[in-house]
Amino acid sequence: MNRATQTDKDHNAWIQRPSTHDKPDLTFLSDKCGSSIKHSISSSRQRIARYAAITLLAILCPLAMTARNHEPLKAQLHHAIAGYKAQVGIAIVINGKDTLTINNGISYPMMSVYKFHQALATARHMEEHAIPLDTMIYVKKEELHPDTYSPFRDEHPEGNAWFSVRELLTYTLQWSDNNACDILFSHIINTKQTDSLLRSIGVSNFNISATEQEMHNDINKCHDNWSTPLASAQLLDDFVAGRIVEGEYHDFILHTMLDCTTGEHRLPAGLPAGTPIGHKTGTSGKDKNGMFIGVNDIGFVYMNENTRFSIAVYVTESSEDLATNERIIAEVARKVYLYLKETHISE
Repeated sequence: MNRATQTDKDHNAWIQRPSTHDKPDLTFLSDKCGSSIKHSISSSRQRIARYAAITLLAILCPLAMTARNHEPLKAQLHHAIAGYKAQVGIAIVINGKDTLTINNGISYPMMSVYKFHQALATARHMEEHAIPLDTMIYVKKEELHPDTYSPFRDEHPEGNAWFSVRELLTYTLQWSDNNACDILFSHIINTKQTDSLLRSIGVSNFNISATEQEMHNDINKCHDNWSTPLASAQLLDDFVAGRIVEGEYHDFILHTMLDCTTGEHRLPAGLPAGTPIGHKTGTSGKDKNGMFIGVNDIGFVYMNENTRFSIAVYVTESSEDLATNERIIAEVARKVYLYLKETHISE
């Protein structure tokens, strides 16, 4: 990858690097989730090669990716989503090896789920260029659009101040802030660069090309940012395993997602209280036909030291109300959790 990007040249005036920064504390996560979350690969080339190999294996030899037969779970999930006026796509990666998909051959609008992809690409770019997460960005008032969901704008309505990349990513990942998302696209790497960076490390079956403001201005652009469920679940699994970013960049995103404040009635609602889950939601309005374009949730779940799974549930073209769409997602999570608990799957 070219280490001197156009973004570096265009935005130096608005970016200020700190002299020092703190690393996040990993005590909570290591205590709760065991050593599996600490895995990382030291060489960047090794990470890229391994990611590409896994993706190629999944395409050319899907049975090799499935170490166990999960047909009973697949039947349960088919039953759980039957009868709804919605298209539901599901993908699960269990312990980094077993995969299960339902309705995977569709391009699902990600909505704000793509802020997870943005966070990974931003962190990967910063890691490769040795840019600290506490690098400061000057945010102008005119970047705080008034007609979009933005707790960041509500808390800093005047703008014209410095904020760290760490702060902005926290707003996007925990609060799904639209202004913070577009500020990062403007100052770090844009949508095209985000898409290209992820493809360069082997990610496929997705597309990112529209900002939040562009989707707000033209609802049809919501379909421009899409993914298959399996592509999202695999990306989650590779992130957790340390194959996308390492060190403080990995730990920061992981902890931030574990503290996500949105979507409490989606994946988390299907899990026992206190189950560690890091997740990212996405929600659209309704199209001209009165259907939701996307009500989504993707996440990684730690059941115990030996069992984890990544899951993506996309609901599109839905005539159901929001609460029903969220119950569909929660029920999928519930069935997956109970199945894995009953089958005693371990690493």
